[in-house]
Amino acid sequence: MINTHYNITDEEQQGKSFFSFDGFTLVLGSSLIIGGVVLFKYNPFQVPPLRQLEPVAKIQGLEFESKRKIPGTLTWIDTIKGDTLYNGDQILTDEKASATVAFESGSKLIIGPQSLIRIEVQDNEYQIQLVKGQLKVEGTAPAKIIDVETGKSVQVKSGEEIVSSKTGIVAKSEIQNILNDPKQGTVIDPHIIKEIDFTLRRNDSGTATLIDANGNKVASQNFNGPITIKTPNPGRYTLELTGSSGQSLGRSSFRVSPYNRPQLQSVATDRTYVRGEVLPISWAGSDTADYRVILKTPTGEQSVMVKGNKFSFPLNDAGIYGIQVALIQRGQEYPSDEMKLDIKLEEALSIPAEQLSQSVPVKSPADYNVKNKLNNSPIVFEVSPEQNFSQIIKKVPAEQGKKAIVMEKPGVYYVRAKSSDNPPLVSPPAKMVVTTPVAQVSKNYEKRQEISTEGKQATLSWVKPQGVREVKVQVAKDPNFQKLIVEKNTPANAEIINLPNVGNYFWRVLPKEDSAEFLTPSASVPLEVALPKVTTPGIIAQQIIEYEEVNGKPNHVIKLVPYKNAKSYTLEVFADAALKKPVFKHAVKGTTVNWISNRSGKYFYRVKVQDVWGQETEYSQTGELIFPISPMVDL
Repeated sequence: MINTHYNITDEEQQGKSFFSFDGFTLVLGSSLIIGGVVLFKYNPFQVPPLRQLEPVAKIQGLEFESKRKIPGTLTWIDTIKGDTLYNGDQILTDEKASATVAFESGSKLIIGPQSLIRIEVQDNEYQIQLVKGQLKVEGTAPAKIIDVETGKSVQVKSGEEIVSSKTGIVAKSEIQNILNDPKQGTVIDPHIIKEIDFTLRRNDSGTATLIDANGNKVASQNFNGPITIKTPNPGRYTLELTGSSGQSLGRSSFRVSPYNRPQLQSVATDRTYVRGEVLPISWAGSDTADYRVILKTPTGEQSVMVKGNKFSFPLNDAGIYGIQVALIQRGQEYPSDEMKLDIKLEEALSIPAEQLSQSVPVKSPADYNVKNKLNNSPIVFEVSPEQNFSQIIKKVPAEQGKKAIVMEKPGVYYVRAKSSDNPPLVSPPAKMVVTTPVAQVSKNYEKRQEISTEGKQATLSWVKPQGVREVKVQVAKDPNFQKLIVEKNTPANAEIINLPNVGNYFWRVLPKEDSAEFLTPSASVPLEVALPKVTTPGIIAQQIIEYEEVNGKPNHVIKLVPYKNAKSYTLEVFADAALKKPVFKHAVKGTTVNWISNRSGKYFYRVKVQDVWGQETEYSQTGELIFPISPMVDL
């Protein structure tokens, strides 16, 4: 594990790199030749006088921050697109920056992030020194790159990148980067990440060296597999991996942040807020620093730049809000954790629930009152026949937030309260039904009706008010009509309805939704749809059983009295009037019973019936069956 124990801040390190640039150049001592452009070991003491400065190139493109130092000066200044570069100029790019330098020959030099170069012209040749970092040359033909320090030459095609390394300057394609997850450009928060892990694409061994922004070796360790380092003090760093023979195995640059992440202060979510109320948000931090606030609402997301550690926004929607604050320093953002808020809202203006749906006769008052929970602005009630209030037909000022509103014509209206604010506060609408007379149930209407064999039906009848052309009929199992069984429009004053089962129902007559002629529903009217009541069947008190031949067989026929809606008859015959000595029992579907017998004398019988709905009657009274003397023999 690499240990880092020093206390040089990021800003101090950057200042040292600016101050000691020339000396650092001497230490590196590399030179290149690229298609006529020579990268070489430069003598820092050969600085021409300012009067001899000559333009050699221009800054053609910039991304993010880079700086330059003109020969003969000690100050680093910001680079601007279009700047003319002079013989001896130095260029330093920030960690995410890149700069494009264009030469008169048409070649371009693209300087990568965290790079330091020097440009000169000697003997009509461009001489570029790469002190640290990476660059790319764009030209029309391949170029040979020579590292004079090591004598190594590399053939590079146009567009290939060159990087500095411990073993000299090489084409980036030759660096075998075995790092599986390089932290290139990553900003590490030392308050959260105490150790930084690096994994490898393959098993390899060598030396891992941690280098600061000035090129100083901070720490090193041998590795044979994944690498873990302690998070160093704030600053820019490069982790370089070198194999046993000195070859580069990869590198990764990262930055350790010197800044604290913002900590959002908690917001109460156990209360109900008022729609439109402004919610203040604050966090620990400087009241002069720049922050980015990311606000996620139930309807969208927005990003707002603020100065200082406070922010507020109106609550327009109930639901889940997400708030995150990021400190912005030196082009980097240091975000807080996201704070989630479950916001419950009530309306700033709201009409009481019992007043949201009112039904009043024509020219009778409907009472409304409302309270402004945000301020004391005057309130006006608006009335419209449209739910979207596209047409306002009445405005009624309400000094105390209370008003009785009277309408002259029947119909359905909508009422809302509106404040004089800009923009105004508006309450949800209330519905007001202005009514005409009520339909009356007919005098001949039967509350209890028996079903027929054709189905479970009932007949409803009513009297329509004069002038009403069509009404709506509703039938439900409950008197509040929450679950409708039947709902239909009809111009008639009676209706036969089909019902799913026998039982108790409720029905009413009310207006059609698209008609204002008749707007008052009738009262809930009870309805019982029942099976017919069973009664004791009748009998023939005394029957003389005559002989008949039925289908070629001798029989005596007993006749039964027909019963309405009968499904079957059960006949019991006894030898005595006390019904203690049964003779036989028969169940038949018809009204005749055939009895084969050679008996004579008097017998006694009774009958019960089962109807088509499964209901059974009581037994009938006892009747007599008289057999004449007969020579028949029992079969």
